[in-house]
Amino acid sequence: MARGVGRWAAGCIGLLLAGCGGSDAPPPAGDVPDPGPQGYYTGSLVSQTSGLTISAFALVGDDGRIHIVEPGLGRQFLVSFPAADGGWHAALTGHAGSLTDFPDGSARCTGHVDGSAFAAAELTGSYACGGDHGSFDLVYDDTVSFEPPDVGGLTGLAEDDSATGDVTLLSIAPDGTFTGSDTMGCSYAGSLSAADPIINVYAMQLHWTCAGHSVAMSGLATLASHGGAPALYYAVADAFHSRAGILVFQ
Repeated sequence: MARGVGRWAAGCIGLLLAGCGGSDAPPPAGDVPDPGPQGYYTGSLVSQTSGLTISAFALVGDDGRIHIVEPGLGRQFLVSFPAADGGWHAALTGHAGSLTDFPDGSARCTGHVDGSAFAAAELTGSYACGGDHGSFDLVYDDTVSFEPPDVGGLTGLAEDDSATGDVTLLSIAPDGTFTGSDTMGCSYAGSLSAADPIINVYAMQLHWTCAGHSVAMSGLATLASHGGAPALYYAVADAFHSRAGILVFQ
């Protein structure tokens, strides 16, 4: 991908940190950290309520907070990664997005997820929230996740044409700060910063102002490809609001 150094750089960084020109013996096993869950996962979500199979992605931070996003609907589910790989039984919070409410008519919901979560490998299971229930299978994308983060690589104009016809446009500066607006008259401001020294995950702070009401949300973003073009995959939320989707660089 043109906006990153590539997965090989992460390996080179690891070799440099281990030391060059020294002993060829591998470091003790205790000195090698286990891979964390952070990164970008992609796959699909199947709603048994609607019968639809929907493309989805997940962003996971160092703290284990998972944002599962259906970009076509703007829906977002928030859940925590389990303390140990394997069995996964956790509370789930959902935001319906701007396109449509959940089947029970709510814009937000609480529910649960049951399945398995394996760090840097796969998230799979069943969910129930807001009158909707189904399953998901999201696989870790190491090609995207192992791109070293570079805030300067996010510089430019990024646009999201949602299914509602609303167009969001963000202008991102080299230091990661951004401003923007959408065709509904709402304005945006915030910042992006590297959330991990090696993994391609950014902490995102978003201040959203609409109809005189201002909301501060936080979450994650990553840089990946969408239809052959570089794009910002993002998910932010507070207790009552959510914005999530894909912003394609122009």
